[in-house]
Amino acid sequence: MKKSILAIIPLLLILSCNPKNKEQTTDTVPLNTVEATDSVSGNYSYQNKDTVRLQISVSGEQAEGNLLISYFEKDRSQGSFSGKIENNILIADYTFQSEGVESVQQIAIKFEDGKAFLGYGEIEEDGNYVKFKDVSTLEFDMDFPLSKE
Repeated sequence: MKKSILAIIPLLLILSCNPKNKEQTTDTVPLNTVEATDSVSGNYSYQNKDTVRLQISVSGEQAEGNLLISYFEKDRSQGSFSGKIENNILIADYTFQSEGVESVQQIAIKFEDGKAFLGYGEIEEDGNYVKFKDVSTLEFDMDFPLSKE
């Protein structure tokens, strides 16, 4: 049970920094609207009180890299991911460590204009794996951009 709860910590952290009661800009994008490209390869970061660092390498539709999420006064997660990028949207399996426990969950990241935006949506647990219920309904927090370095 503890492992299940820890598996959703990074997503809950993303959602907790994205409260619905404040005015914000989000973007729901069908996954077939933008042409995929290798130009997203590189390093991206967001630094304030929170720190998010993303390193991604893309070859065709295949992508892999590393992701660090460290929100102020919350648990930190760090690990690697591997997945597919299509229409500038990455859907990948993120294997990470948080509080000394290894977990795997699905992540989504949208790349646009030299920035990366973390995706969120309704999730479900499939054994020890946390995944999005429907990737076509994902939203991306456009107020929380990771800038390409």
